[in-house]
Amino acid sequence: MKLPNTYKFTASFIVVLNILIFLSCSKEPNQLTLKQITNEKINYIVDSTSTVIAYSVRDDSVSTYRPSYNLLGSMMDPVFGKTSASIYSQFKFVAASLSFGTAPVCDSIVLYLAYASGYYGDTTTHQIINVYTLNDTLSYVNTTSYYSNTSKNYNSQAVGTLAFVPAIHKNVADPSGDTLPHIHLNLNKDLGNQILNADATSLSSPDYFAKYFKGLYITSTIDPAYSGGGAILYMSLYSSLTRIALYYHSSTTAGQAEQDFIVTGYSANFTHFDHNNYADANPFLKNEVLNNNKTSGDSIVYIQAMAGIRTNIKLPDINNISSGKILVNKAELTVPIDSVDSRDYLTTTFIPPTSLYILAYDSKGNLAQLPDYISGSSYIGPSYDTINKQYVFNITNYVQNRINNKLTDYGLCIVDANRTIEGNRAVICGTMHSRKRLKLRITYVPLVPSNKK
Repeated sequence: MKLPNTYKFTASFIVVLNILIFLSCSKEPNQLTLKQITNEKINYIVDSTSTVIAYSVRDDSVSTYRPSYNLLGSMMDPVFGKTSASIYSQFKFVAASLSFGTAPVCDSIVLYLAYASGYYGDTTTHQIINVYTLNDTLSYVNTTSYYSNTSKNYNSQAVGTLAFVPAIHKNVADPSGDTLPHIHLNLNKDLGNQILNADATSLSSPDYFAKYFKGLYITSTIDPAYSGGGAILYMSLYSSLTRIALYYHSSTTAGQAEQDFIVTGYSANFTHFDHNNYADANPFLKNEVLNNNKTSGDSIVYIQAMAGIRTNIKLPDINNISSGKILVNKAELTVPIDSVDSRDYLTTTFIPPTSLYILAYDSKGNLAQLPDYISGSSYIGPSYDTINKQYVFNITNYVQNRINNKLTDYGLCIVDANRTIEGNRAVICGTMHSRKRLKLRITYVPLVPSNKK
C-alpha cells in the first residue's frame, strides 16, 4: 500500500466537538479521552490506496410475492441482452358467494390491466401479450416458494392475445367509465362460459372459486417485426381498474350483467423474471459473468435489477491501514457509472438504478446488513447522483469494525435496491478504469495510547 498523505490541522474547540459528537453517535465507539487530544494538532490521514477487488456475478433469485406493483414485458438491451417479466395471479370475486342465474351465456370477457407510473426501456416498440389459464393452484399462504425464478404449469392454448404499443400515460376509457391508463384485452368467450358454468360449491366462496378458476399467466414479448427495443412495464394489479370483467346475460337477468374478478388482498400473485441466460449479452459481460473472469472487473462491472447481476466487493487490506489503533472518521465507497464507454449506451432509455444497496456475506454465503444500516434511511443505500454520475456508500462502521477485528471479511455485494420492482441496470467503472474508478476513501485519526501511571 502506498504511504497516504497526512494533513495536519490546528486543534480547536470545533475539532474536539466534532470528534466527541462522532463518538457519541457511533454504535460501538472507541475510547478516546481528552488527554489524547493535544492542544497542538491532530493528524487526519486521508487514504485512497486501499485495494478494492470488484467483479460481477449472477444475482440470486428474489421473492416477488405480492409486490407493490408487478413487472410485465420484454426488452432487448445492447449490453445485457434480452430480459423478460411475466405475471402469475389469482383473480377472485369479493362477495360471499355468486349466482349467475339460469342458463347464463357469456357476451364478452375482458382483462383490464392498469399501468403503474413507470417503465424501463423503449415504449415505442410493439409488444404482444399472451394470456393463459393456470393449471396449478396458487397458494395465498405459501409465501416462501414464489420467487423470481418460480414457474407454474399453465394451459398451452392462449385465452387472449393482444398486439399493442404501451401507452402508459394515455387515458383509455372502459365500459364502466374508468379512464386511467390501462391495457384492454379481450379474452376468449369459452373462458367466460367456463366460469358461468361453475358448480355451486365453486361459487360458494372466493377461496373455492380460486380452486376452480386458478388464475392467469400473463406474458409479453417483443413483436417479431422489431429486432430490438422493448420495455419492462410496471403494472398495478391492486388498482381498482385491474380486473377480469365478465359480461353475460341469462333468462333471469334483466339485460346484460357484469361480474368482476379482481386481485384482492387475499389473492396470490408473483412476477417471474427471465434473462435468457445472457445469450444475447455483449461479449464483455459474458466473459465476466458467465465465464467467471474476475479480472474483467478491473475495467467494467455490472449491476442489473430483476434478479439479474450483482457486483461483489472485496477489501482485503483494510486491517493493514495502520499498525496502531485508529479512529475512522469516514469511509466512502465511490461507485461511478461508465457514462462514456461505448459499451454502456447510456441514454434516457437505459438509465441507472434509482438507488443501490450494499450487503455483507456471512460464513455461509448468505447476505446480511452492514453495521452502518439505519432503518428507513439512505445511509448505505445512496440515490444516483445525476450530476457526478455515481453512487457513494458510507460504510464507516463496517470499516472500523474490520480494523478492530470485530468482523470477518467474507466480502460485500452491491445490488439494485429496488430489484424486484424496477428494470434498471448499470455499467460501472471498475477498480482500474482509465477515467474513473471504483474506490474506497478512508479518513481517519491515529490514536495515541494512554500512558497509565
